[in-house]
Amino acid sequence: DEISTSAPTTVAEVTSDGIRMWRIDPAELGIAPAIPIEIAGGEPAENAAVITTALESGTGSAADLIALNAAAAILVAGRAATLADALTSARESIGSGGARERLAQFVAVTNELAPERAEH
Repeated sequence: DEISTSAPTTVAEVTSDGIRMWRIDPAELGIAPAIPIEIAGGEPAENAAVITTALESGTGSAADLIALNAAAAILVAGRAATLADALTSARESIGSGGARERLAQFVAVTNELAPERAEH
């Protein structure tokens, strides 16, 4: 699932020591509540356009949502000590164009590996 920028998210972290419950509050990380229309889902092409625009501009509710969820992945991967540090890394990747470049690589590989679609 994803971490919300509209409200706090409860996290259940499973480790060898057991389960630790904690909460991610976007406001504590300097993230404003999401504007629903900016993050509403749609058709695949619309969703792709929202993601592309967010990665190009680095601003807005969609960019915040992407950055916060990327931060969680960075934290889980052990690439940052705190969620705040991970968020800084995620925003740097978006700002430098690295995230956009990785997305383009992912799309290219996905398209290459996708089975041909039959036309009807």
